[in-house]
Amino acid sequence: IRPRDWSSDVCSSDLLLYSGSLKVAVAYLGAYQVTVPAGRYDAALVRYAARGTIGPADVDTTQYLFLSPGTGIVASVA
Repeated sequence: IRPRDWSSDVCSSDLLLYSGSLKVAVAYLGAYQVTVPAGRYDAALVRYAARGTIGPADVDTTQYLFLSPGTGIVASVA
């Protein structure tokens, strides 16, 4: 599965305080079994990367998330 870049217009109000852009890429990296203090989970490892500027805020982050069906994020590395 290839990473996809996508964008969205998130302005739903007539009051616009800041503008800018944010590029997000999400990639599926495989299936794992993860053991954390809350238990053991079957989870997908996903890389989430975001970069951009909105108003005075600059964003440049990459996170690795273990997502378990029905539970959500069970572990992460930022």
